[in-house]
Amino acid sequence: MGGLENQLFQLKFTAKQLQKQSKRCQKEEAQEKLKVKKAIEQGNNDFARIYAQTAIRKKNEALNLLQLSSRVDAAATRVQSAITLKAVSSTMASVVKNMDKSLANMDLEKIGLAMDRFETQVESLDAQEQTIMSVDTPSNEQVDALINQMMLEPQKEQANGLFAELDQLGIPSSLPTKAPKQQAPINRDSSLEQRIQALRE
Repeated sequence: MGGLENQLFQLKFTAKQLQKQSKRCQKEEAQEKLKVKKAIEQGNNDFARIYAQTAIRKKNEALNLLQLSSRVDAAATRVQSAITLKAVSSTMASVVKNMDKSLANMDLEKIGLAMDRFETQVESLDAQEQTIMSVDTPSNEQVDALINQMMLEPQKEQANGLFAELDQLGIPSSLPTKAPKQQAPINRDSSLEQRIQALRE
């Protein structure tokens, strides 16, 4: 189990490294976008196109790295489950050991191929091992629901902050249940006319 635990550490480390590379690409993409904006403002359309192409490449690279990181992290989760339940088969052990060189060299292409082999071996395990080691893939509905929830969080926080400020000012943060009684309007014109008439008399 010691060897597999070392492999688990390597998988987790690799996933984090890929995430860092993805974030770096995102920063570089943002920098290239600023260059595009500046070039457009200066009327250098040719430079703007070159910067735009670089920005798109960085965006695609960031997405690919993030996807690969997700696959490696999923593999780490499977290994972790297997170690915890002490149900790692000899096939799984051999496949994980073969990941050593690819992970150590941070060769993206070889890591991708290693993940392909790993996932194929996982699918070929018997039903019991699949039950132990499989990780439920979240449905599209779950992903969409989480994204929508996170998009609404800033609005909720802003509303809560506004309500807190209103409470501090002594202003009710909710509408009254009953409309306030309206006072009878004062007929100012009629009162003024009566005074003028009295002066004339």
